[in-house]
Amino acid sequence: MDDSEYDTVRDHYDSAFALTAQLPGRVPSRVRVDVITAALRADIATMELPVRDAIERCVSDIDRETARWLLANAQARLSEGPGDTDLTAAFHAEDLGHLARAMAAIGRQEDMVLH
Repeated sequence: MDDSEYDTVRDHYDSAFALTAQLPGRVPSRVRVDVITAALRADIATMELPVRDAIERCVSDIDRETARWLLANAQARLSEGPGDTDLTAAFHAEDLGHLARAMAAIGRQEDMVLH
């Protein structure tokens, strides 16, 4: 992924955080939540390979295990889906935003070995 793709990911997770900033008191529109959720799902799928590459370069067992946990957690969140209510869907979008932000931070470190 190049910098512009990571910038797009950042736009998506920032949008998710802005959308969910007033949870649980104010639940955003399900349509808006579903749109950002779809974008974040695609982002997470796209970042899987850069994160796996970073894991291969990682020299620290702790960092490597943390990145592996992140990938497993991302797959679990993707497989469980948004839930039945607007509130659970909004929290799901927020969770995906946090995962995308963490994956972008790891994946963007192409030229650096994690310590």
